[in-house]
Amino acid sequence: LELTLSHGEELAACDVGGTSDPYALLQFEDDAGNRVGDSYKSPCCKKTLEPKWHYSFTVRTAADWRAHRLHVQVFDKDLIGKDDFMGEVFLSDWGAVWSGAMRGPSQPIPLVAELQGRPNKKDAHVSGRVHLQAVYQVDEMREPLSAYFEEKGRREREAERVARDKRLEDAANAKEAAAKEKEAEALRKFPAKVLVDAVLDDDVDRVRQALADGHSVDTRSVVCMAVARGCVPVAAA
Repeated sequence: LELTLSHGEELAACDVGGTSDPYALLQFEDDAGNRVGDSYKSPCCKKTLEPKWHYSFTVRTAADWRAHRLHVQVFDKDLIGKDDFMGEVFLSDWGAVWSGAMRGPSQPIPLVAELQGRPNKKDAHVSGRVHLQAVYQVDEMREPLSAYFEEKGRREREAERVARDKRLEDAANAKEAAAKEKEAEALRKFPAKVLVDAVLDDDVDRVRQALADGHSVDTRSVVCMAVARGCVPVAAA
């Protein structure tokens, strides 16, 4: 990510002569205000309220860089005593920068922000705005982007496979449940089916077990089902 602190305009006058000696401190921070990576300091522009810094630096970003904010603080350089605070801004909307990189060869995206005072502080010298430019280099992002989209595609394919397997499993379970229900329904309509099947399979032991369980069937039903199956039970009959 290439950033350029271009210039400031209409800054506050901190010195007796009605001018200031402004410079800026810049750093990325997380939501808790902790610094992420290096901090950067612009040159100091002497005796002006319209500083032309033209200060550029490059940040090698992590995968989650868009979740971080850029903190810019402007100070008036004093030879004696503490430098005067002149305002700060927080930049966190990187959508335009990212979209510009996605469209092709990156062009600098202008960023303009009004300087603000610090919360719970009575800052006397705060006014004006700062102008920056940001560009995310395509050449630098090819490898991380390739890895990102490859991982994204892998996860999508895995999710699709899991969903497909779940659909097949649900279909198989539904088919099995339907078959069991059909069998149960047949038993409800024709309780002697267990005995008849045993007779037609010529399985003497199953016939005996079915009879012991209280199943019974008339000979005509057995003969009709035997004809339907094209078999002639002998031993079981």
